[in-house]
Amino acid sequence: GHIPLACTPEPVAAAPIEGTASEPAVEFDHLMSVSRLRERPRVGRPIDDENWVRIDALAEEVDRDLEK
Repeated sequence: GHIPLACTPEPVAAAPIEGTASEPAVEFDHLMSVSRLRERPRVGRPIDDENWVRIDALAEEVDRDLEK
């Protein structure tokens, strides 16, 4: 057994705290992945011209407030 003293995604970056390091007798590998378990359908519609004008006006107002 062993007591882990460091945690790193790259084993080369984990230097021993005390003592020396030697080539390991075994080769370790690491794999990490992310996957979506469930995706709900998104309901959306194209934004019409009237709403784009409102969104743009709001964005301009936010910009003015940020500049103050």
